[in-house]
Amino acid sequence: MQAIPVACKDQAEWLENRRKGLGGSDIAAVAGISPFAGPIDIWQDKLGVTIPRESEPMAWGSALEQPIADRYANNHPGVELTEPGLVQHPADEWMLATPDRLVDARRGLELKTAGMHMASRWGEPPDGVIPDEYYAQVQWYMGITGLTEWDLAVLIGGQDYREFHFAFNEGYFLHLREVGSAFWQDHIIEGAVPSMDATEGAKKYLEERYPANEVETMLTASAAAEDLFYELLRARENAKTAIDERKTLENRLKALVGENTGMSFAGDGLVTWRKVDDKASVDWKGLVKELGPSIDAALIAKHTRTKKGTRRFLVREPEVTDGGS
Repeated sequence: MQAIPVACKDQAEWLENRRKGLGGSDIAAVAGISPFAGPIDIWQDKLGVTIPRESEPMAWGSALEQPIADRYANNHPGVELTEPGLVQHPADEWMLATPDRLVDARRGLELKTAGMHMASRWGEPPDGVIPDEYYAQVQWYMGITGLTEWDLAVLIGGQDYREFHFAFNEGYFLHLREVGSAFWQDHIIEGAVPSMDATEGAKKYLEERYPANEVETMLTASAAAEDLFYELLRARENAKTAIDERKTLENRLKALVGENTGMSFAGDGLVTWRKVDDKASVDWKGLVKELGPSIDAALIAKHTRTKKGTRRFLVREPEVTDGGS
């Protein structure tokens, strides 16, 4: 393996060293192919603006890593899996990798878990389709380590085990390297804020950066802002058309289902139209109003909570005028 090990005495040092470069999951986000994060998330992480937090799926992924590795070893008698830890490219220190395991002198191994709702993103082994972000990750690792093959073992829904095998795709790796290099230079070294996108990270960044309209000023739009505004109007109209079409098709299928529970289709397709259970709820505002003066004001104040206001983004379309008038 050509990569250089990065010494980490504990988890805190490992996290700190990870901030000094782009790892496998980072490069997928920077390249815009990760459903979990975007460039703005990676930018904040590397600058220490946010603290990575382990989600429930991530925790289970970590807990099941060794059992999946054991299953892989059972399927490949004689292999000795090793954990290399954090490594970096021999020429570019910002290129990092944390392979789950190394299999031998030419092959690495990634270990994944996936919920059943993600099963459709996985093809058939050994060389079927896998999620784009994981393909980018294994290619990134091969480019950094110099290994030419990589296996990926995944446990889907807790009981569907699959193994995939990939060869090094140099052209794709060079593309990732170019994207990662530009991101590192522009946004980490020079500190430019990445462009906003549709990720939750971008939404949170804007909410925290601009929590309130501190200045009562209405700006006059620049040419660039005008372009964005009319792109937004077109996107809203397209979304409305798509929603209307979806509702129309749903209603037509409901009419065919009628008083029945649902309808099945070829290839395990299914629609259901079930009545949910009735639920009772208390009209607390009405109850308080009826009790009236018998409720002490101090008691009401004690149980009153103020919810912090957030900024609402509203759009008003321009008035349509007759060009000939």
